[in-house]
Amino acid sequence: ALYFAIGGRKTQSGLYRIVYRGELDEKAKPSTVDKKTEKLVALRKRLESFHVGEPKPQAIRMALRNLGNADRGVRFAARIALEHQPVEKWKGRIESIEDPNARALAVIALARTGSPEDKTLAMSTLKSCDWESMSDEGRIALLRAYALVAIRFDGFDAVQSQQVQQQIANRFPTGNDNLDRELSQMLVYIESPEATGKIVSALLDAPSQENQIFYALTLRGVRDGWNEDLYRDYFNWFNRVQSARGGMSFGGFINNIKNAAVANLPGEAKAKLAEVLNAKTGADETTEQRAFVKKWTVDELLETAGDSKRTPDFDNGKSVFAAAQCYNCHRMGIQGGILGPDLTGAG
Repeated sequence: ALYFAIGGRKTQSGLYRIVYRGELDEKAKPSTVDKKTEKLVALRKRLESFHVGEPKPQAIRMALRNLGNADRGVRFAARIALEHQPVEKWKGRIESIEDPNARALAVIALARTGSPEDKTLAMSTLKSCDWESMSDEGRIALLRAYALVAIRFDGFDAVQSQQVQQQIANRFPTGNDNLDRELSQMLVYIESPEATGKIVSALLDAPSQENQIFYALTLRGVRDGWNEDLYRDYFNWFNRVQSARGGMSFGGFINNIKNAAVANLPGEAKAKLAEVLNAKTGADETTEQRAFVKKWTVDELLETAGDSKRTPDFDNGKSVFAAAQCYNCHRMGIQGGILGPDLTGAG
């Protein structure tokens, strides 16, 4: 069955379930599940049975054995099963886990269920994880484990920050977006001397608006590692991105990030960067006022629109699309809002 919900923002909401009721012909019949998949599903369900009820001794053995399973669903079910068992019964076994990817997940479980007294164990277990032998998913788990240890076990001291620095130094960027986002946040948290310049470069080189905004957000509270050129590159990005298309709150979110970053600027830097910080981003083409000519009907335009001999001017069409404020609601390619239908394929 397909389930989906509608509503929100004080409108009538509803939960729907769609089930196919018709007959299936031979081509439409669902494919059979192979034996390997059946075994993985059964294993996951067995692990999930330990998520409820009283703790069970066999759960610890089974969970630890499957923290390194190749199937993500099984791995996560194993970690949660471990978290439902008394931490004193299993925490002494995590350092002996051979797979470093599984070891990182075990520390996540420890950080979620242990106490600050477990910090030394958590840090030593993570230190033994060899970055080079880990998968990208395992590296993400390693960074998230470090983050959880810091959040729940009273942060890092200088020695612990240095441990993390040695483990992830010169790793950023990797080319994996999800991993690079985690790396950038951790480098900033441990105040890595190389972080600022590298993240500014990643911000300027990122092909996607999503990554650019993420790195701008990551840098907003950083005080060290800057020079005047990096500051200029960073704050000029805000001036450029304001001309990009987004939803109704896009500009407000960008301004919030910029304001937080400006609040962290030293006084002398604010003076030197005044022309950048106060630069006008230029008139947005969506606000262009055009003279009213006539309220055209579709029938009146059909002859011109259907003229096969006429060469279309796509640049002009794009400017008219913007001037008519279509971008405010509709997306065309990588530009535009999300309130109306995506028109990229409308042609």
